[in-house]
Amino acid sequence: MRMNVFFGKLEASRLLSLRFGMFCMGLLLLFTGCAALPVEAPILSPPLPAEARQREYRTVLVERGDVARFLTTNASLIPFQAEDLHFGLNRQLVTGIYVSTGDYVQAGDIIASVSRPYIREQKDTAIWKEQMARLSLRHLEERHAFALERAYILEMPVDDEPYITERARILHQINVLQMRIDYLDREYETQFLRASFDGIVIHAIAFNQGMHVSNFQIIASVINPADFVFGVLGEVTYYMHYGDEFDMVVNGESFTGIVINPDDYDVDPAKRQQSGFPFGAFLRLAEGSQPMIGLANFASVHVVMEAARNVLFVPNMAIEETQGRNFVYVMEDDTRVLRYVEIGVVGNTFTEIVSGLEAGEVVIIG
Repeated sequence: MRMNVFFGKLEASRLLSLRFGMFCMGLLLLFTGCAALPVEAPILSPPLPAEARQREYRTVLVERGDVARFLTTNASLIPFQAEDLHFGLNRQLVTGIYVSTGDYVQAGDIIASVSRPYIREQKDTAIWKEQMARLSLRHLEERHAFALERAYILEMPVDDEPYITERARILHQINVLQMRIDYLDREYETQFLRASFDGIVIHAIAFNQGMHVSNFQIIASVINPADFVFGVLGEVTYYMHYGDEFDMVVNGESFTGIVINPDDYDVDPAKRQQSGFPFGAFLRLAEGSQPMIGLANFASVHVVMEAARNVLFVPNMAIEETQGRNFVYVMEDDTRVLRYVEIGVVGNTFTEIVSGLEAGEVVIIG
């Protein structure tokens, strides 16, 4: 009996413990399950409207002045004479180069020289031999004259055969020696490079001690520019007419060039071409102009193709076009307004305004 009561209490205690454990497990699941649920993102407040910012434009004033369409082209100096000077020798020691670029020379002036001392020695020897031969001829003539005088006095015949033979031999020797001396004179002259006409040196190599010349190496170049005539090629010559004046720059110096008829200035037809292309126009520097001459003898010519003087103008970038009509944007009371305009000369930088704008108005360029 007591044993039954004991086991009954024990069973009740176990049931109570089991129920308490299940209750705690339920609480634990409840709390952990709530923590695992998704969190809803907070709702942000709507943005406040920003204040509208006024657009900024680049503007210029409508002005009055000159508008021109132009370009710069090259012109080549046309020399009346030109010559490249060189020795027809190889590996000869150069003893001097006596000119520089830009120097004026006259016909016969020595440009450079090389050393050929053996020619002088051979020439001196040939001259001495000729002098000895002439001395022998004079002695022969004197002996023959004495023999004739003696034969006349003694009334004896004279045999002229030895005299004639010897005289012919000596004269032949003298003739050969003279030819030798002439040849050595020409050889001696090859030591010197001379200008063949009056002109200007446009190129000359610098002299260095110990330098040797190569076969046909150009030592210097000389031209005769005469009236300083320049030839122009290309379509730009369409805008050049006889008597027109253009601004020119030659080797950094400014000059005025006048369009000429080459037939009036004896420009050689053979010199009117360059690399097979005929020049379209010829410019002569104004009277008294004397530019510096160098290796590259070109001129920059400023050619105005179209111009308008004292007109209203705006920058080219301000002009726009739609359906064949030109317009600009004008600022009126801080407002951009479209304005149709009539344009004239379109220059390199500015455009002439014929109508549609007034001086002082503000136009938009970007």
